Amino acid sequence: MAVLRKDQREWVSLFAEDAFVEDPVGAARYRGPRRLAAFWRVFIAPQQSIVFRPHREFVTPSVVVRQVTIETVTPVSPQPLPVEAILEYRLRGEVITSMRAFWNPRGPVVWHLRRGARGLWGLIRHGGR
Repeated sequence: MAVLRKDQREWVSLFAEDAFVEDPVGAARYRGPRRLAAFWRVFIAPQQSIVFRPHREFVTPSVVVRQVTIETVTPVSPQPLPVEAILEYRLRGEVITSMRAFWNPRGPVVWHLRRGARGLWGLIRHGGR
């Protein structure tokens, strides 16, 4: 819900002090509250809206895995960008120790490129990670 409300402080507070985000898996890991806040500023804050459409879920006391479609409305286009993903959350009690997102960057790259110069600029802004 913190993402839907665009509440960075609440979102970061969901994570343990030593937690990390790897989104997508294979990209840089963002570890600790300062780096998680940086991840938020670069990848979540610029989106005009983010909607999670869950398909399946696997839940245990220490692991939550969700198959979702994430639809974002970006500054590039009012047309939502859909991303099919598997999200894996590791938990320690009630705090998240890691969040790993498994998705193929090819689809979002092609989506951006099809939007011309604005899409290319959007890719360049995110490419610094």
